[in-house]
Amino acid sequence: IPQSIIHGDPNDHNVLVCPTSPTTFCGILDFGDLVHSHIVNEVSIACAYAMLNKPNPIVIASHIIAGYQQEFPLSTIELRSIFLLSCMRLCTSAVMGVYNISLHPENREYLEVHSKPAWVLLEIFKQLDREEAIKQSLALIPET
Repeated sequence: IPQSIIHGDPNDHNVLVCPTSPTTFCGILDFGDLVHSHIVNEVSIACAYAMLNKPNPIVIASHIIAGYQQEFPLSTIELRSIFLLSCMRLCTSAVMGVYNISLHPENREYLEVHSKPAWVLLEIFKQLDREEAIKQSLALIPET
């Protein structure tokens, strides 16, 4: 599975949109989580954050995956791993949120921005059939 330097934290607080075209991505912020890792982790992390607080989180992920696949094609193994890798990022966000709140209770509101909805989404995902969730998340990828 290919590796490279990845941003490591592509979330709604680190993405810049163009002021003249709010649906156009034009940059990213916060390079504190740059890491050498598997490239598939980048799209998995982006999916994890994008699914938070959404009524149809798997549909949201399917759009991100489809767009990523158009620009940077991933193998079948990588594609099938995105849902579980996204769940792992949700676990990390949830647990690290609780830990950081214990250290900095005065920053609770900020620290819960991703951690609190991560717990909610993990509870939802716990009820899903894993294979069906993977299939739905890849629904917009043409079969090869």
